[in-house]
Amino acid sequence: MVYEVKQGEVTQEKWDEMKKIARENVCPHCGAELQIHTNPEKGTIEVGCLNREHHGYVERTTWTQEFRRGEGAPLVIKDKIEKRMLPGGYPLGTALALIKVRFPRADMDDPSAALFVMDCMRLDLDPLLGEIVPVTFKSTDKATGEIHKVVTPILTEDGWLSLCARACPERWAGPPITEPITNKEFKKDLCDDENAWVWKATGKTKDGSESIAYGWLKRKEYEKAKEAHTPAGDLPGNQARVRAIKRWVRETFPEESPR
Repeated sequence: MVYEVKQGEVTQEKWDEMKKIARENVCPHCGAELQIHTNPEKGTIEVGCLNREHHGYVERTTWTQEFRRGEGAPLVIKDKIEKRMLPGGYPLGTALALIKVRFPRADMDDPSAALFVMDCMRLDLDPLLGEIVPVTFKSTDKATGEIHKVVTPILTEDGWLSLCARACPERWAGPPITEPITNKEFKKDLCDDENAWVWKATGKTKDGSESIAYGWLKRKEYEKAKEAHTPAGDLPGNQARVRAIKRWVRETFPEESPR
């Protein structure tokens, strides 16, 4: 399965999603770069491996990701990665300042930033490496008009995979292969929305067992996200793909969280 769009239906949103897929993934079968290309037979524009027999995508890993997942790295690269991390030896004031600069949209005060840093340390996830991010939810008290803010730590796709690899090294065998689902009947049965964005994540563990998980974003949720200018409203397909990966991690490695 490849990500494909009919030539007359290519919007800027879909084009951006195709570019993101090609930029962040490679072919899971041969490791080749993904290409955005036309398919004259179907009248579509596709992103995928040029070998028509190869389907799906697997995450393109960096030295930083592999290092955080327990893989070895050359000493000079390891040193550079550690210099970019948020070490526990930083004075609290410096750490809070770094977090506020890195995530200005979170609009955190010092107590909220301090709690976020504590969550990062407890989970051993690094916000400066993109493994965990703070998201601020706001609500207004109808009686007083006072605005309340709650900062919530959100694990990113990379954070889930890094946490999983380090918590379960005896079973971890790499990130799952992802691919979009286009069958409307299947999507209707899965999430009660035939027009939802649905992705499948398929992965294996070191013992050879295979597991599959699905992630989706319904049209109603997409419309709300678009109004709120959140990532799901900008790249709905990518949001569904990320959800599939996160669900695969949780279902395949249930022992991850306790560890």
